[in-house]
Amino acid sequence: MNNRIYATNKDHLNDPLESMSFKIELAEMGGGYAYSCGHEHTIVLEEKNKYRILSLSSDVHSPLMWAHYANEQRGACLMFKGNKTFKDARPIEYTDRVKFFSEGDTPDFDLPTLARESLFVKMEDWSYENEWRLIEKEQPGLIKYDEDELVAVIVGYQMPWEKRQKIDSWCKERK
Repeated sequence: MNNRIYATNKDHLNDPLESMSFKIELAEMGGGYAYSCGHEHTIVLEEKNKYRILSLSSDVHSPLMWAHYANEQRGACLMFKGNKTFKDARPIEYTDRVKFFSEGDTPDFDLPTLARESLFVKMEDWSYENEWRLIEKEQPGLIKYDEDELVAVIVGYQMPWEKRQKIDSWCKERK
């Protein structure tokens, strides 16, 4: 209603292994131990959590997406045109291999850049999402978009009738 949508940090996304297909090893105390145990160093985690993430999908018809992210078809899907607020959104790279970056072995090792890039890589198992992400170096919070960027609202098959009517009325008011 206020032309805002919420973007969160990595720790609040639904995949507990989020960004772990992009391993970053630091030459810091405990870095090798954390890395060899399959964990991320706290410095790496802190860097990744400096970003807010808005996850989007290019597939409005996926039954799995409706089940997982729209309360089993009781929610709604917002469709945006991406030429302003969402112009910097990028598609996720899906992979079946973990990428490794070591501070001691990777030329031009840059933790902030690697941390940000790790948020654009997911394991192949998630490819059904056809995900795009808008990632900004800011605290989690609301992203304001222009009113004309929202072009459609698709309601779920199981959405209660009263909610459908409210959304329909709201859409008509906004034309």
